[in-house]
Parts: sequence; C-alpha cells; structure tokens
Amino acid sequence: MIKVFGSINTEDYISYVPEGGETCDQHCFEADYCILTVNNTSKCLELSHVARDNKFVIERGSSGSKVSFKVTLPDNNCPAFTDLNYTLTLSCGEVLSWKQTEFGWEWKQCRDGWKRFDRSDGVTVCMRTFREDIPYATAEANCKEIGAVLTGVASEEECQWIHEELVKCNPTNEYFCFWIDGRRQCPDCDKWTWMDGYTKGDGALNRTTNFYESFGGEDCLSLAWLPSLKPKTINDASCGAVANGYVCGYNLEVSN
Repeated sequence: MIKVFGSINTEDYISYVPEGGETCDQHCFEADYCILTVNNTSKCLELSHVARDNKFVIERGSSGSKVSFKVTLPDNNCPAFTDLNYTLTLSCGEVLSWKQTEFGWEWKQCRDGWKRFDRSDGVTVCMRTFREDIPYATAEANCKEIGAVLTGVASEEECQWIHEELVKCNPTNEYFCFWIDGRRQCPDCDKWTWMDGYTKGDGALNRTTNFYESFGGEDCLSLAWLPSLKPKTINDASCGAVANGYVCGYNLEVSN
C-alpha cells in the first residue's frame, strides 16, 4: 500500500473500527474489497472496489490526514515513486488502474461487467457485448438507452476479446456476428467512418489479417465468426440485416 498526505472528495465510505492493536492499513490490506483507507482518529474510513460507479480523486497534500491506497508492487519491492505502475490486481485476476493526475490519483472504473481497454491514443473505453437478434439501427438505440453507444474498435486486441465473447454463444451457422460501429463513407469505396465519438484510426481494419470486405451495398460493420476466413474477425454487412448481437461502449474519461 502507498501512504500519502491527502484528502478524498467522496462521502461513500465504509466505516470500520479497528480491533485490538489492528491498524487501518492492516485491515484494508487484508480485506479483499478495500482499495483505500483514511485513518480518522477512532475509526477507519474505507472505500471498496465493488461499487464500480464509485468515482473519486485522492488530492495529494503536504500535511494533515493520511490516505493509504492499494497498488500491486513488482516483486513485492517498493520502487521509486516515479517508477510506480498504479495498478491493482484483484484476487480474481482482474486488473484495475489508478490514474495519476497533476494533483493526485483518480479512481474511475468501468461499470461492473464491462471490459476496459486503455488505447494507445490515451482514450479509455469500456465495452460490453449483448446477445439479441436485431438490425443495426436497433442496436444503436439499445446502446443509447443504457448511456452508451455502438462502439468502434481500435485494435485487433479489442476484436479478439469481442470474438471470444461471441464464441461463448456457441455459433452453429457459417455466419454469426455482432454489430459494431462503422459506416462506409461512399458507395462501394473502401473508406470507413467511426461514429461513436472516440474511436480513431483504422488499426483494426487490416484487410490482410483482420477485415474481410465484400462490398455490394454492405455498408455497416460487424464482428463475425468466420471459420473459413480465420483469423479475420471483422466483416462488412448490410445495415438492414439482422445480426446476432451487438457491442456497446463508452469513453470512461467523459462518462458521468
């Protein structure tokens, strides 16, 4: 755990009264749910990773209250402050991240059940797949209803994760797909536009390794199970067709 002088801008604490000679740091370190503790005289004020909508900032100070927060240290050693990777590996294997800011550290995670991707352009995207036989426009509307958008993909890593979720549905047809964001810019041209507001570039649209494009009025994108075209995962499709699911996403940095 890292201990600093600082303050927290949240009231969502869990109160805990230490027993015997126990300290707040000891209890938080041993409690799987605890990610942070503030020693408030007679009791500990703890914050939990379980409530994923719990967003707060540790504002670093030079005196006053002390805040202790969990990170996973390399080889159980304590590196220099500037060399720290501010991530926390939970007992289940999931890796969560603290974001270092100019004035401290921010805790902001994806909603429970959503997959986090930290993109190379600095954007953090949260994604989730949904199984439902619907056309493209309905998929867009469904994502909007839950405060997200039909998401684009920025890398083959993201495509592979969606493909793994798709395969869990045990596809039996030769063609089985989930809608993702992406519109063809002009009839039968090979240029695509991301409409989600946060996806940039065409890193996932590599026609040699990941994208099978067939044109012919197929102006929307899907993430597809293509057993005869492995390892490709993206395929263009008619926007009026019915896909077997869809992928919603949101930019974590601008979410409420």
